[in-house]
Amino acid sequence: MATLQKIRNRGVLLMLIVGLALFAFIIGDAVKNSSTYFAQAANRVGEIDGEPVSYEEYRKEVGINLQNAEAQRGGLSSQQREAVELQTWNQIIERKVVGREMEELGIAVTTDELSHIFTKKTDADVRDAFGAATAIEIAEQVAQLERSGNAAQKAQLNNFKEYVKEKRVNEKYFSLLAQGLKADNKIVAKTTADGKANFKYIMRSYASIPDSTVAVSDDEIKTYYNNHKELFKQAPSREILYVKIDVEPSQEDKDFAMKAIEDIKVKFAKAKNPLRFAVANSEVQPRGNYLKRDEIKDADLAVFAFSDSKGVYGPYGEGNILQITRIADRKMLPDSVRASHILLPAGETTEAKIDSLMNLLKKGADFATLARANSVDKGSAVNGGDLGWFLKGRMVPSFEMAAFETKKGKLTTVQTQFGTHIIKVTGRSPLKENVQLATVTRETSPSNKTFQLALTDARHIAENVTTADELEAAAKEKSMITLPAFFTAASMGVRDVENSKALVRAAFRAEDTNVLLKNSNNSTVFEMEGCYIIAGLKKIQDGEYAQLDDKQTKDFITAQLRKEKKGAILSKEMKEAMVGVNSLTSFAEKEGVTVQEANNVTFNSNFVAGLGQEPAVVAAALLQKNTGLSAPIVGVQGVFVLADVVKKAETSTVANKVDMYNRMLQQRTRLAYQALFDNAEITDERYKF
Repeated sequence: MATLQKIRNRGVLLMLIVGLALFAFIIGDAVKNSSTYFAQAANRVGEIDGEPVSYEEYRKEVGINLQNAEAQRGGLSSQQREAVELQTWNQIIERKVVGREMEELGIAVTTDELSHIFTKKTDADVRDAFGAATAIEIAEQVAQLERSGNAAQKAQLNNFKEYVKEKRVNEKYFSLLAQGLKADNKIVAKTTADGKANFKYIMRSYASIPDSTVAVSDDEIKTYYNNHKELFKQAPSREILYVKIDVEPSQEDKDFAMKAIEDIKVKFAKAKNPLRFAVANSEVQPRGNYLKRDEIKDADLAVFAFSDSKGVYGPYGEGNILQITRIADRKMLPDSVRASHILLPAGETTEAKIDSLMNLLKKGADFATLARANSVDKGSAVNGGDLGWFLKGRMVPSFEMAAFETKKGKLTTVQTQFGTHIIKVTGRSPLKENVQLATVTRETSPSNKTFQLALTDARHIAENVTTADELEAAAKEKSMITLPAFFTAASMGVRDVENSKALVRAAFRAEDTNVLLKNSNNSTVFEMEGCYIIAGLKKIQDGEYAQLDDKQTKDFITAQLRKEKKGAILSKEMKEAMVGVNSLTSFAEKEGVTVQEANNVTFNSNFVAGLGQEPAVVAAALLQKNTGLSAPIVGVQGVFVLADVVKKAETSTVANKVDMYNRMLQQRTRLAYQALFDNAEITDERYKF
């Protein structure tokens, strides 16, 4: 089971493979004048270097990655689902852009090579998944899984194989890149030899000069924009503002829910099997696990559970949740268990083999010997099936229940998603009282009447406004909050509303700003999960670069230019004030600032404690030839003067040089890899679906 679990976990990594492609570059849009093109365009989510990506291809891969992620995490929030969709898109881009490059270079992994990776365990993930298993044992286990009738297990194995294969292909590609992108040994030698520096400094902050005293002209802004245009590359986007009318249960709804659960409570009290009753009547299925007193979060419920009460506790709960609880069972159980197991895959002959093994064990056969020979979980089989000690919550629920409820030295069998297990409990910690809670959970939901009232309110607002500006004014008049949202093609909707992709589609479909968005029914009221939304489009950004007349762009450039001018002003003033000054202390008094100290700064980090990243300051300190006052240095937060610089030369060990060389090489390789994406023509149209 340990091996299968590890393989399953690594299958999830398929959606993260080679994590350098965690961005989508959106460039251009090719238009082909043919009916075939328009048929394809209607069903595509994007285009990568002229190759369409169909909706079916995209959704299939998203489905696989979501399934893997949900299996790993036990459920996903809307934000996590959005992240998976973005990672899937980047996966497709990477496969098509980098894959084409690899194909042209003839880089591939053959079947024999993949077999070698598994049997010789040359990959770290394979070593971790198969533990101490030998090449023969690995081959046997893989063959057993491939012959298995369990589709889920075979899918996990195939995903793991693809992950290992794709990882190896990328290793080859990066290795090839590395051969052509050697790091500079002179820079390595210089950087490792410079070591660290301690110094004292004063700083005059840019904030010491009021913004109002530093003018920035439109011509200067335009020149900066033209000279730094790559800073303003962007993806097509939309900005909206919206009003959300939440649908909350009315007092009438709450009273109805309370009466309903009180009626259930009467029947619950009479039920002969509390857990079965809870399963049949609860909106949230009870887990049925056993808990110690300190594992029950509700203090009053814990008192009830460990008393002699035979009644029903509640109703209780938080927010719109109502619950009632009975004690279903009491048991003396250990906190931890040590167990061994033999795992057999699902198949037609499994039951007969289990009977055979159980008979052998009951007759005194050695469990460890049978585990080594028969268990498909080779990670534990090499240890005679021993799983060691484990606490509650570490194994899948059915396996855990079987192990914790079986006495020391006894055997039991149980089925899980991995197959059938023969379990032998070899150790138990001291027994403590545990209770099994049977809980009926009901959510107080808004009635149809409540939804209709909220919809009426939303329609009343929508019918009296026609533009985004009017919506904002109407909301202010009614003391309602308007919220902003920013969408790209990758957006799944507004973050505080589940399943709100319809807003993204509507925003990209709209042709003008300052209009209300309309849904597929041509209504300006969007019905969402638990709320109604009215939204207006504030901004359309479609160009490859942010426009100069955009406020955010202009504000950013103005701030940068103002900072440059302040740096020049402060540098000039400090240079003039330094005349005749011999120490940093006297200069600090003259400037009205305090002397500060920085220790152990290095080229590797550019970090100064208390300031953050200050590369110019760090470089000046490490390059300064004397301990006197430095010239003014224009930094990130202000203008600096350094003094009393003490450099601590470190021995340039082989390990230091190798580490620095590898880091430089990785950086250059990463930039070369990114260049493939910069040069690719990618159109993202996922907002259409």
